[in-house]
Amino acid sequence: MTATLDLSADYLIFDGLADVTCYPATSPESGNLWHRGVAKPIADARIEKIDVVEVEPSAGVYDRADTRIRLPAVLAAEISYAPAIGDVIEDAESAAWVVLAVGKPRFNNSWSCFCRQLLLAGGLCDSVTLLSSSVTNVHGSKVVAHNSIQTQIAARIQPLGEAEIALQQRLGFDVNYVIYTATDLEIKFDDLLQDEASGVVYEIKSSGTRRRIDVLSSYYCRVRP
Repeated sequence: MTATLDLSADYLIFDGLADVTCYPATSPESGNLWHRGVAKPIADARIEKIDVVEVEPSAGVYDRADTRIRLPAVLAAEISYAPAIGDVIEDAESAAWVVLAVGKPRFNNSWSCFCRQLLLAGGLCDSVTLLSSSVTNVHGSKVVAHNSIQTQIAARIQPLGEAEIALQQRLGFDVNYVIYTATDLEIKFDDLLQDEASGVVYEIKSSGTRRRIDVLSSYYCRVRP
């Protein structure tokens, strides 16, 4: 009799398994990841630090603070989820990692996701709405209307210090606040950001270029009179 080797559930032999929630970066809701609109819950994931023997040959791609998260391929397939670069994985204690690279399953057992903890993500305690401005002519008078483009964007609204205000002024921007978000927003001329809790509206004067996917996008603003 010939034995059949089935490794599809070999991840179950490991201790330290954890339940995680994955948020696909390709989803229209990915800018709203903290509101769980596209949650992909997966049980029995394994979270582990990357070994130093993998860090050193990577030529700086990975560092010792990075993490590997193994996702059971069988369970991921059940919810039609395949991890991709830019996805966010969150554990039960709200620690979040952004996926830097993905290794495909071997023997259909698990996806191997190389991840980095999302900087400042735990501080995204505010919620903002992206508004567009439109001007119409009503009986000879110009009327400005503001329409919601995207709501419930997880954000952090932070007043600028004097030194940063002075620096922005030297760059030609009259700003006094910076608003951080987890993903880039599609900002157009005269778009606004509104704090959903206080109703305060911010004029976007400039935005910071996000050079890595593990940092936050920044929008330098001034409170709208």
